[in-house]
Amino acid sequence: MTQQEIYREVLELPLQERKELIKRLSQNLEFENTENGSNESTEKEFSTKEKKAAYLRLRGALKMDNPPMTKEEVREIYYERLAEKYK
Repeated sequence: MTQQEIYREVLELPLQERKELIKRLSQNLEFENTENGSNESTEKEFSTKEKKAAYLRLRGALKMDNPPMTKEEVREIYYERLAEKYK
C-alpha cells in the first residue's frame, strides 16, 4: 500500500478515529525517539515555504460534510426533545 493510498483511506475515517490514529502515531514516534537514546526536542522552526506546503497538503483534511448547526437549530431540537419528554 502506498503512502497516497493510506492517506486516502485515513481521510475516509470518521473524525474520532482519525484523532485516535494521530494520537497513537504520535505516541509511537515518541517511544521510538526515546528508545533510540535521543531525548532532544524534535521541534524545529519551519520556514514560511514549509508552512505553506503543509497547509496546502492538509487543507480540507478535516472538512465537515455539513456545516455546523446554528444556535437556533440546536435550541429548536432541544425544545422539541423537552416537549416530547414531558408530554
